[in-house]
Amino acid sequence: MIPLVFHPSVSKDIREVLDYYESISPVLANAFWEEWQACIRAIQTAPTSHHFDVSGRRRVNLSRFPYHILFRLQSSTIRVS
Repeated sequence: MIPLVFHPSVSKDIREVLDYYESISPVLANAFWEEWQACIRAIQTAPTSHHFDVSGRRRVNLSRFPYHILFRLQSSTIRVS
């Protein structure tokens, strides 16, 4: 699998989303985390199979939650922003 490099704000954003869903339900927070991880694995497994958005980065939409992951395929890494 291709290594991932995360923009510094990604971990802060994910923590905020997890805290929000945790305040509603631990089950909901866990469901978000599992879907986030599945999307990350999909990016690593087949990065070129995901569509481009208007910014020129590739985009993966989470199916159950109103979030998406933007990324660029670089020479030896995938940059998640």
